[in-house]
Amino acid sequence: ASPSGTDNTVIVHERGKNESGTAHPLGTPQQVRALLKSMVINGNELSKVAELRSEILQLKIDKTPIAFCFVLRSMFDISAEVFCVKNKIKTFTENNGHRKDFELKQKLNKIVEFLVNKGVDKKILHGALTELGKNNGLLSIASLNQIVHNPDFSVAPSDICMVFSNVFPLLREMNF
Repeated sequence: ASPSGTDNTVIVHERGKNESGTAHPLGTPQQVRALLKSMVINGNELSKVAELRSEILQLKIDKTPIAFCFVLRSMFDISAEVFCVKNKIKTFTENNGHRKDFELKQKLNKIVEFLVNKGVDKKILHGALTELGKNNGLLSIASLNQIVHNPDFSVAPSDICMVFSNVFPLLREMNF
């Protein structure tokens, strides 16, 4: 199967169908679960991502929305780091001997650029870039800090499902 969306199997999963071909409405817990189950994880260096996927599949978004967000963000962080190392994508700047690592959104921009140059349709990755590029998006460090430190900050399971629908194509591409 091609990760670029040229193979019908990938497109079917991308649109929210599970292995039996049953369609799930976009942005629902059922679609999230089907997409996570369909995700192919290639390479021994991604064993932590496979472990996180097993854990996230045990979570119920409506019962554990905070845990779901943290595990999903961890999957992105690890996937991006491994993808960059595997593909020799520079993830830092150097100035006068001082190294500064890129933030996740900078890494993801580099990854998308790499994937597009390899033939992946940028339209497939647009939702992920938009969502993950937000400084205050649901999976941003700022929002995760608010989840932990602000007793009045909460996340709605429906929001999590919609965000997941937008970001999943990039997660899939990084792990294929």
